[in-house]
Amino acid sequence: TPATPPPPDEPPAPPSTLYITFPRNGNVEEDFRRLRSLHALLTRQQGEDRFIVVVESRGKPVELHFSQPTRYTPDLRTEIEALVGKDNLRVVTPNLD
Repeated sequence: TPATPPPPDEPPAPPSTLYITFPRNGNVEEDFRRLRSLHALLTRQQGEDRFIVVVESRGKPVELHFSQPTRYTPDLRTEIEALVGKDNLRVVTPNLD
């Protein structure tokens, strides 16, 4: 008798978009260093998730869109929150219903 085929893999989760509000502290060099650290975190693991960093410039929010995708994981969430604060990360996942 032929072997029963394995069950199909679960479909991958739809890509998420990470919206990260980057709080500035008034020190341009320090802000730039932190922004570079944030970018390095986000591009460390390639995946299907997108990220947008929102920076305040002249009193208005400016969205920085990056072409490199990231891989959103619980560890990445923890690292982002440590860098920018818990309230500055919002993850949007499309609803497939």
